[in-house]
Amino acid sequence: MTAATLTIARALRRAKTLEGRVAELTKRLSSTTTWREDAPPAFEFEATLKEHDAAVEELLQLRTGVARANATATLEFEGRTMCLTEAIRRQAELKGRLTLFAGFSLRAGVERVHVGYDERHRPSYEEVAHTAVWSEPERANKLEELRARLESLNEALETANHGTVVRMTTVEG
Repeated sequence: MTAATLTIARALRRAKTLEGRVAELTKRLSSTTTWREDAPPAFEFEATLKEHDAAVEELLQLRTGVARANATATLEFEGRTMCLTEAIRRQAELKGRLTLFAGFSLRAGVERVHVGYDERHRPSYEEVAHTAVWSEPERANKLEELRARLESLNEALETANHGTVVRMTTVEG
């Protein structure tokens, strides 16, 4: 066994490349399981399977190394020290909160609503007053605050990702 090191950022880039490679090899494997005897497949099954398995193993090792690094490395955010795993979860929650707040219906004011028909079959209307928890400007301010917090957290995570070493153990075989 030999130990290799790289940063979280580089490991994530490599993992993305490997994910694409695994998908490509999976597709290739599917096309090499059966063929006409007079038209052999373009790729040899066993060699492709071996390459696929090696890529999957490297991807598993990378993901495990990143998970280990995320659990032990820390960053500062809003006056708190937290592990990267918590920061990543907070990042997801902030994104979800942004989506939630942006999707709120904030009707305010009086609206004329159709309520049916009178005895002469004419449309009947009623005025309904709506009150919202926030005005549109208040929502805009809250969204801007959330975006600023998210940007701050993103910067802290990016800095940590570029400076945190992922310890990898590879098996030579």
